Amino acid sequence: MVIDYDLVCGGVRGVHLKDLILLHTALADWVDDVYVNFRKMVQLSMIYTELMQVQNATLPIEPNMDLVNTVRVCILHQFIIGFSLFQSIIGVV
Repeated sequence: MVIDYDLVCGGVRGVHLKDLILLHTALADWVDDVYVNFRKMVQLSMIYTELMQVQNATLPIEPNMDLVNTVRVCILHQFIIGFSLFQSIIGVV
């Protein structure tokens, strides 16, 4: 069975991306316009290290394919209903 690690780890990467954006906007690159802000660089390094660990991690899980297929069918069904409602609203038959 193939596990989609991008799907499983996507939330974790999103949190790290948010942390990177917040760190970039909250702290200046330079202190007193002369010195490099090493505190910021260390924090960036820690976030990048965690991100690389998540990306290289292997997950010891086995997906429940019955549940995956059920969710796929439900999503498809919701899409079809939404599309039908959209067509009825705009008057397309």
